[in-house]
Amino acid sequence: MKYEHIICDQITEDGYPIYNDLLKKQTQLPHKVLDHTHFVNGSICEYKGVTLYAYRTQQEPQFIHTLCHLTVLKNGKLPMGEQFTFKPRPPCSDSELLNYKMIVKSNPTYDLWRAEDPRLVVHGDSLYMFFTTGWKMGYCKIDLMFDGSEIVSCVFNPAIYPDPPDVNFDGYDGREKNWSPVSYEGELWVLYACQPNICFYRLSDGRILYAKAPLVDTWKYGNIKGGTPLMKMDNGNFLTIFHSTMRVDGGAYIYTAGAMVFNPDLHLIGISKHPLIAPNLTQDKRSYLQDVAVVFPAGLVKKENKWLVSCGINDWHTRIFTITDSTLNKNITYN
Repeated sequence: MKYEHIICDQITEDGYPIYNDLLKKQTQLPHKVLDHTHFVNGSICEYKGVTLYAYRTQQEPQFIHTLCHLTVLKNGKLPMGEQFTFKPRPPCSDSELLNYKMIVKSNPTYDLWRAEDPRLVVHGDSLYMFFTTGWKMGYCKIDLMFDGSEIVSCVFNPAIYPDPPDVNFDGYDGREKNWSPVSYEGELWVLYACQPNICFYRLSDGRILYAKAPLVDTWKYGNIKGGTPLMKMDNGNFLTIFHSTMRVDGGAYIYTAGAMVFNPDLHLIGISKHPLIAPNLTQDKRSYLQDVAVVFPAGLVKKENKWLVSCGINDWHTRIFTITDSTLNKNITYN
């Protein structure tokens, strides 16, 4: 498929880029802010009346010290206040830790404290963050204390690394990166896979909800992968914004984003007719991904009659898009 033939809804650019140079100019930020080189694949979340923003960074050299951080977004704008850094314990036992350190030492592409692509989700009265080490998924509970809208205490509880479900699907290469969490019936679940069948996975006991979903086959813009947490809609259904990948003219991959709607029983009932968000191919000289246009949705917040979707763009910065309910309804096909 040629990229110029992709039909894409025109999303009003209420979004904005978040760059390191902008953050450095914020006088409200304390001097101890880490010297990040990127603010990548950010996830927004509304928690106790405060809009939170978790993001991944690439310290120099690139890809070696990938960490996640948490801060507050004020007025839907730039991150403000202190940045809290998440350093998860590696996914191994005490007896394996020394060997793991040796692996890290001999392989400079991995770091002992590695966390990528956070997703924030509210479960009951608690806040959780899902992340990937690059090959394994983990999650942790975050205990926050606020003074107004400022975070005065942030405790990341020990990371949990659940085994993936025993589900086979095309293209699986052993990496676990794109679980989409959902708070459902008092339990934490994840949307684990969408093709060829929908698979939900309960983290407490490994229960699987597995169902065929012919609607998935109506999406003609590549393989559907993970995206934002599933959020409750006003009518009780669940909404998630996913990303998909396809090759352009047999060459580089292009990423687009669409929506899926699940009923209160987590059955797929709606999917986008065509992409809600599709990047153009304008090359940004500041991006090291010169030949790839990447959209990676990671956060979803409802504001009155619109949705705010935070997306990583070209693994370089975060942009927040506004999608109105009317645009969403026109875009989705229901069965």
